[in-house]
Amino acid sequence: MQDELSFESLKLLPGTRLDVKSEKYSRLKGVSEFIGFYNQKTIIVSTPVLDGLPVACQLGAELIVRFFVNHLNCVCAFRCEILHVAAVPFAHIYISVPDVMEVGEVRKSVRANVELTCLVSNFSNKSESLECTIKNLSVDGAKMESQFMIAKEGDEIALQTTMNVLEVEKTIKIKAQVCSAKLERGYLYSYGLRLLEENYGKKLLLYAYVLTHLSN
Repeated sequence: MQDELSFESLKLLPGTRLDVKSEKYSRLKGVSEFIGFYNQKTIIVSTPVLDGLPVACQLGAELIVRFFVNHLNCVCAFRCEILHVAAVPFAHIYISVPDVMEVGEVRKSVRANVELTCLVSNFSNKSESLECTIKNLSVDGAKMESQFMIAKEGDEIALQTTMNVLEVEKTIKIKAQVCSAKLERGYLYSYGLRLLEENYGKKLLLYAYVLTHLSN
């Protein structure tokens, strides 16, 4: 991964989702979409949306923009200024092209601390689904805790959970194998998991979720 990338070099497709917020104006935040460039000096994006409605945008306000670039497996962030606000033919804003961007790459060994509730089904013994908590997560592994004995080492399980990425909730089911299972503090079962999911869409969501929590 290059240490420095220009916004133009990312070659984002129109419709790429952006997480936008202002430190000064607390209500100026939400999900926006990349539209294109104006004279290669200005970025055009849809007005950020919060609770389904365009938010009020102040001319000159500074924004922090974050987004996931799937073809590079990285998250980017930059600061910019609102240069123009328009309402037709739809709500959109013009923002400045960043001079500097922060770029973070996901490595498989890097784990994000999370508190993610999920339902676990054990393929090996076909027991009923039980609730547990994922405590940390990477793109190919996780640590899971439960008050119940859910599985033993070597079992294959399915985790069903809801992830929130860029204010969009998505419920997915992920395949995993139990690499370790032990009782901690006499009452809490801890499991080390290897994620087996091969579905591209699900793996992309995992990348985005892990990156979001690493950057918080």
